[in-house]
Amino acid sequence: ERESPFDAFISRNGKWIEEMDSGAVIGTSSLRRIAQVRRLRDDVSIKDIRGNLDTRLRKLESGDYDGIIVGEAGLIRLGLHEKISYERLNPELFVPSANQGIIAVATRKGEEELVSFMNHRKTMFEAMVEREILKELGVGCSIPAGIYSKLDENSFEIKCELLSPDGKKEARFDRKFEVGLEKSEGYGECSERDLKAIGKEVERISEDIKARVSPLLEELRIFDRGLKD
Repeated sequence: ERESPFDAFISRNGKWIEEMDSGAVIGTSSLRRIAQVRRLRDDVSIKDIRGNLDTRLRKLESGDYDGIIVGEAGLIRLGLHEKISYERLNPELFVPSANQGIIAVATRKGEEELVSFMNHRKTMFEAMVEREILKELGVGCSIPAGIYSKLDENSFEIKCELLSPDGKKEARFDRKFEVGLEKSEGYGECSERDLKAIGKEVERISEDIKARVSPLLEELRIFDRGLKD
């Protein structure tokens, strides 16, 4: 099952991101997170950070950074969420990256059945929806984008946002609609029929998303091509 898709902010002094002093050094290497931080706090300094989670925490403790942003899923999976004080960043302001918090298993072609018993159908559906929206928009790693979907018994929710690198421009799409899931034990508590019905609605929504974000997306692509030239 999907672990937390949300971002976590960890500071050396225990402050939340909106409480940080002007000029504070925030560590992240994600273009999406950089743009989202700049939108919220254009008075802080953002510094690139690399390495696994333990390495990043050591860099924070050593004073290289005043705060860092990481995926909450990593903290939970390493059992650090109960040992470290952190802020779960508001997903309304920090829409997560597509598929954040999801673990995927890759196999050779024709051997999918060997690992099918591990599949969590609801999580797989969320992953496919988010990947399909990325594909529909043609968004790559050079454009700050957040895409998040959530399926539960009564509703399906999609959040999508694109930002300019400085966080000053944004295009946002939010949609939530009611569903009624049939229980199907062992498959993430939703049946194949449920997912097909919801999938048809998602196809229609994808067109709405594209129409909403296309103007900014084209502007960002022109900007990106200019940098490469």
